[in-house]
Amino acid sequence: MALKSHVGAVSGVYREVASGERITAFGAAVGAGGVGASENAEAPPTFATVCRLGELELLRLMGVEVSRILHAEQEYFYENEAIRAGDVLAYSTRVA
Repeated sequence: MALKSHVGAVSGVYREVASGERITAFGAAVGAGGVGASENAEAPPTFATVCRLGELELLRLMGVEVSRILHAEQEYFYENEAIRAGDVLAYSTRVA
């Protein structure tokens, strides 16, 4: 499979709401203490991991079966302050 030909490919822009429930569930899953369910809950720094639609779009484009993936590295670039409950996250994914 010639996956190197996809380096630099970028997904469309997706938008998702960071709900208090979603932040609390993620915090519990990763063992982040102090993440409570509230209207102003602050998400752990790795919360953006739940935003996977762009990644799935690119994997389909490349013909890669999700069950055959070993996840090695991921980076986040934040343009604003911490993610809080109610924030709308706009993101895209790039193949590096």
